[in-house]
Amino acid sequence: SEVWRLVGEAVDDALGSALAVGDVDNDGYDDLVTCASGSSEGGEGGGACWLVFGSDNKSGEDRIGDEADATFLGAAGDAVGDSPLTLTVARLDGDDALDIVLGAPGRGAVATWLGGSLSGTQTLAAADTLVTGTDELGAAVAGAEGPVGRAVLAGAPDGAGTGFLLDPGTTTAVPGGERASWAGAVSGDGLGGATAGGEDLDGDSRPDFVLAAPGSDDGAANAGKVYVLPGIE
Repeated sequence: SEVWRLVGEAVDDALGSALAVGDVDNDGYDDLVTCASGSSEGGEGGGACWLVFGSDNKSGEDRIGDEADATFLGAAGDAVGDSPLTLTVARLDGDDALDIVLGAPGRGAVATWLGGSLSGTQTLAAADTLVTGTDELGAAVAGAEGPVGRAVLAGAPDGAGTGFLLDPGTTTAVPGGERASWAGAVSGDGLGGATAGGEDLDGDSRPDFVLAAPGSDDGAANAGKVYVLPGIE
């Protein structure tokens, strides 16, 4: 089949700074979420992401804004889509449609939109849930579904860094509103600089989460450290 190409909207938009693929509208076609960290459509340094529903008739070259079924705009300084780690799709509310989790480390926030018939222009303030808190919260995000529960792991790597386990259905602030948290040992560890989750690493039938502290000196100067966290219920 022909290669399908999507191009950015403006100079220095950097379309493709973050990517995620999965069936967000539960129609049997996987969908694309892609971000442009340099977009100023919602404000200088805000960043933007677009959802494009998959189908069997995509080809040629199009501007992302013309093809997008929904647009997610960061406000000034939000840094939406700042890196590949700020975006994921995961099943977080029990239905078959995947949900979108988007970090905005410039604001210190994590937004979740439930999958389904998303459309139009979305802002973080209008997300289904919004968690706000510490500096750089949302620099990395991961989501997972357990046997009886679902969770989002969000990193805030400023200084020693912190990883926050969040309820994806609750708008709250951290610290204080999280299900659990893990703090870096010393300043510079950067715990939460990367996150992963959703796979069962120890065979207990529960999805596990992984937190990285790339600046840890435990093994050697800046050798880094990775923590595998117990699976969620």
